[in-house]
Amino acid sequence: MLADRKRMRERLSKRFQGLEGIRRRFKRSRFDSPNSEFRNDAALGSALSRYISGAVTAGELWRIIERVQQYRVIQSEPTFGSGGFLPCPGTWRTLQRHRDPALTRSIYGLGL
Repeated sequence: MLADRKRMRERLSKRFQGLEGIRRRFKRSRFDSPNSEFRNDAALGSALSRYISGAVTAGELWRIIERVQQYRVIQSEPTFGSGGFLPCPGTWRTLQRHRDPALTRSIYGLGL
């Protein structure tokens, strides 16, 4: 009975070490970045369950993780945050940029 428990403890300790190694590789590979995603959550969950039960090795689990991981391109609106508006008449930027009042009026479409 005691020998069985020791063997079980050793197996669980090896699985934990393997899982810790996978965690380090995961971080080193930047799979935890915001633009990293996993295409097949079900396959990944199944692989983790099989690893915990001892049906697959840490190496096999890592290969599955690599296979289902991908980086998505995060795009933003090109004009977001750029202002996208002309400076308001009378602001410091306007005064510095456009010293000629006629030019300032024509920029804002005032046509005065």
